[in-house]
Amino acid sequence: SSSITKATDGKNQTMSANGDTTSTSMTIAVSGNDTNGVGLDHFECSVDGASFAVCSSPVQFNSLPDGSHTVQVRSQDRVGNKDQSPASFSWRVDTTAPTTKMDSATDGSKNAITNGGSTKSTSMTFAFSGNDTGGVGIGQFSCSTDKSELVACTSPFTIPKPLIDGAHTFSVMSEDKVGNKDPSPASLSWTVDTTAPSTKIDSSTDGNKSAIHNGGSTKSTSMTFAFSGNDTGGGVGIDHFGCSIDKSEFVTCTSPYKIPQSLKDGIHTFRIYSEDKVGNKDPSPASLSWTV
Repeated sequence: SSSITKATDGKNQTMSANGDTTSTSMTIAVSGNDTNGVGLDHFECSVDGASFAVCSSPVQFNSLPDGSHTVQVRSQDRVGNKDQSPASFSWRVDTTAPTTKMDSATDGSKNAITNGGSTKSTSMTFAFSGNDTGGVGIGQFSCSTDKSELVACTSPFTIPKPLIDGAHTFSVMSEDKVGNKDPSPASLSWTVDTTAPSTKIDSSTDGNKSAIHNGGSTKSTSMTFAFSGNDTGGGVGIDHFGCSIDKSEFVTCTSPYKIPQSLKDGIHTFRIYSEDKVGNKDPSPASLSWTV
């Protein structure tokens, strides 16, 4: 009879039957018993269905490709009797790293955020997955925010602390069950902007091309305004402006803006606010009042 007493991979790790390893070599220790017989003469080994060949214990197999492998060992006694039930040992080699994919990124307002995008939310949740095609399967994921150390995480993952305004990057790496790590973690970068822009009236000109200042007056029934917005401090930029005449509802407008109708005699007020690309609105619209 024949038996396999020990299997050790190239990293000197003891292997159990049907185990997994990143090593491409394996050393097998074998023994045999010829009870009441003439004694053992030699062993014969076969790898992955190849023909049996004479081998001695321990026998080493090198340069094994990724995938499942099986070694069979049989003993032969001194008169040529061969073990009809060879000992067998199977294991799997996996040297290939898995790949990692970012499936979705959602801010605290349930809006989808794409790479290079922006949001006014200070919260973000990521869903991700890994692929270990032909391998032993994904063992775990590790996450990092803004170049912090990678820590074990599961999908979906919500960043635990409120994010400050500015640029951020989230990275996630998959690792398979034998320790192969994705060398190119999936990542997504985005900008948080919670700060409202400011708005400024640059000029106001009546129909006679005269400059009108706050509290001024004119006999013209026409007025044109030039204005601008500022989204400093790492903001995502101005998206549009909203204009209002004499407490009317704000409507989208561009600079310069000419009041479309002739103005009646009396006091008038023009108000303008800016809104950035993530929806932050200036809470204190710029305004100018004058008398016609």
